[in-house]
Amino acid sequence: MNLPLHSTLCALALAAFASPLLAQSAPTPAADSPKPAEEPAKTAPAQPEQPKTAERPAPPAEPEEKRAARLKIDRIAMEKARLDLSLEIAALKARRERSADDAERSRLETEAALRSAKLALEFADADEAKADAERTAAIASLKSTLASFESSVRARELETDLKIAKLELDNALGRLTAQAARHRREKEAATIVAREKLDYPANPLADGVLTLSDRRIPLNGPITDPLARRIIDRLAFFNLRDPKAPVFIVIDNSPGGSLMAAYQVIQAIRSSKAPVHVVVKGNAGGVAAAIVAQAPHSYAFASSLLSHEQPELTARGNTTSVRERQEQTLVFFRRLYTPVAIKMGLTDADAFLKKLYENNSDAQWNEFGENSVKLKWVDHLITRAHETSIDDLAPRTPSDDAVEFRTFKDASGKTRIELPPLSPGDSWLLHDPQGVYGTR
Repeated sequence: MNLPLHSTLCALALAAFASPLLAQSAPTPAADSPKPAEEPAKTAPAQPEQPKTAERPAPPAEPEEKRAARLKIDRIAMEKARLDLSLEIAALKARRERSADDAERSRLETEAALRSAKLALEFADADEAKADAERTAAIASLKSTLASFESSVRARELETDLKIAKLELDNALGRLTAQAARHRREKEAATIVAREKLDYPANPLADGVLTLSDRRIPLNGPITDPLARRIIDRLAFFNLRDPKAPVFIVIDNSPGGSLMAAYQVIQAIRSSKAPVHVVVKGNAGGVAAAIVAQAPHSYAFASSLLSHEQPELTARGNTTSVRERQEQTLVFFRRLYTPVAIKMGLTDADAFLKKLYENNSDAQWNEFGENSVKLKWVDHLITRAHETSIDDLAPRTPSDDAVEFRTFKDASGKTRIELPPLSPGDSWLLHDPQGVYGTR
């Protein structure tokens, strides 16, 4: 509210407050008060006469009580107007003060909001700086951890390399030591052979006793390509030393193996100038029994067990490729078993396969030594094997006599002996009724 308006209101309020007081202090003329003496009338200039008009009657005199009541009402109305004006002034003052308070409060709120915004900005900057510092620290920690891990990995790699190098060195040293011992034994054996002048009879069988010399080759376990190459190499070695002295392939226990590997051994036996004698001391199954049947000279004990069966098909692929693989396997089977069938008096391998199914539905045919001789799977039944071997002079490494196989657990959790991968087109033909052997 501006100052002139306030001053005006104040003046009006004072006037309203003073009017009743002035009215009360003014003298009221009495009815019976003496009138003042009339002054002598002054002579006035003659005026022209005006036409007389009808005079209005004077209003009747107001009674004193009514007049006093009216004055009282007027005073009350004036007092009310004064009070209303005072209230209006007070309301205007309150509104002005409230407006000032609102302006001050708005100013304070604005300043508070501004300070809050500044603080929020400062806090945001501080949080961002803190987060950036934490990220930097985390990156540094990760780099340090990675460097430590790489250092540890490198240390482990170096340690592993050292262990491998040590093992290789120990292995090489072991091979050199074995070779030195081997050469020493060869010299000793050669001296004994030269002194004793060992005789290799052309017919090693006499009265059921088979005489085995040092010209012997062990055939044990599944027949694989490495074992076949070893047998072929040693057979060639003995042929070079003496192409007339007999060579013995001794089978302690062999379930059979690869068709191709067995076929290579049979071809080497057929090509050998030195006579080859195959002896079954324990069990011979699958292609091992086929090798025995096709050997020019074969022997078995009465307790020896020989087993023939149909080859196992392990082909994978679509139906056409499986059928082609099956036909290829049958071709190998016929080539391997046709000589066996003819030796038995049958027409061909298919007739032999028919005999397998006549024996049982699994196409497995097991016979001991006596019946094996009757069926012409083996040539001779022996009662004893006479060992005359001083030492095996054929060159070999310490692990030549045994082929190591790893084991694995199949889907049912059974531990099985893992067979090595086959060559393309090859198949397994082995006697394994308990499912000891398998492939992953």
